[in-house]
Amino acid sequence: MSVSGKGLKMFFLCVSLAFCEQDLTNKDAVAPALKTLEIELVENGAVVPGEHHFVFHLGDGQRDRYLELRVDQSVCKGELELNGATIKAGDVTTMVRFDAGNRVSVGGCLERTPKPVELKAYPKVHIAKAIARRRGPGWEVEFTVRNTLLNSSTCTVTAGGYREDFFVGPETSQTRSFFVRLDK
Repeated sequence: MSVSGKGLKMFFLCVSLAFCEQDLTNKDAVAPALKTLEIELVENGAVVPGEHHFVFHLGDGQRDRYLELRVDQSVCKGELELNGATIKAGDVTTMVRFDAGNRVSVGGCLERTPKPVELKAYPKVHIAKAIARRRGPGWEVEFTVRNTLLNSSTCTVTAGGYREDFFVGPETSQTRSFFVRLDK
């Protein structure tokens, strides 16, 4: 055997041993977790008292997200407009522009508030609500998973070592609950 052949065999042996020592599977997550983002709304000066006007830009990274516009109804009871159209708060995924800036305004605000309007960018399948209540020696965890996709989705929720696997139908929400006993 030549020196170069022996060196090549040693290289393959080292590479194979390196792979044997590593655990190449990730047992905790099938896909990387997508976090909920709050899109920054930049306020423009309003000439009418009780009105707020904002602009925001969306990058291509938000195209695969569920976008929800929220209004502080306790302070602002007027109409909500997005890009010149009167809308209701909620899902605005199909109404926003990615090629240019977006304009949002709300009227009928009784007082100044730091965030009369918020824009959230969620993953297409996300936990819409989660509540934990103390129940005896443990906690009852109740959560609602929202699927905004046109197809069903397989979901896994883990809390305190307990795992819940289930399906969520297309464009629906599903509420589940389970009990978790925490040590110490």
